[in-house]
Amino acid sequence: MKRAIPLLLLMVVTLSAFPDKKNRDWKTGKLLDTDNWRYTTSSGSNTRGQIDPDGTYRSSTSTTTASHKKFVFVVQGDEMIYLVSHVLSWRWSKEIQLTVNGPVRYAVEKNDFYILDEKDREFKMKIEKKILREK
Repeated sequence: MKRAIPLLLLMVVTLSAFPDKKNRDWKTGKLLDTDNWRYTTSSGSNTRGQIDPDGTYRSSTSTTTASHKKFVFVVQGDEMIYLVSHVLSWRWSKEIQLTVNGPVRYAVEKNDFYILDEKDREFKMKIEKKILREK
């Protein structure tokens, strides 16, 4: 029984770290356009040093770089048009699967934009711009 309590506690903590996407106020909109591009950033340097057998010290320094892919989406809702972005910075990150002019499910919570792709995966995005939609 003593082993079951820590395991149960771990399950509760793990489940709370991944909120249920069904609890959001999901709306249906239309994906008007999308674009993506790659860029690289420098994030510091690594220095390696060693002492040779004759007692001299030598070192080499290399810059650390990271590759990113930024996705931008234009989503038309009932009242607003949203320009949102999402950056993939890790090679194991999943790309968003959406079709231009197709329906899209989204939710807006304060300054966060959530979208469900065609595989029903949830992605959190940054709202770059909101435009009031003309009727």
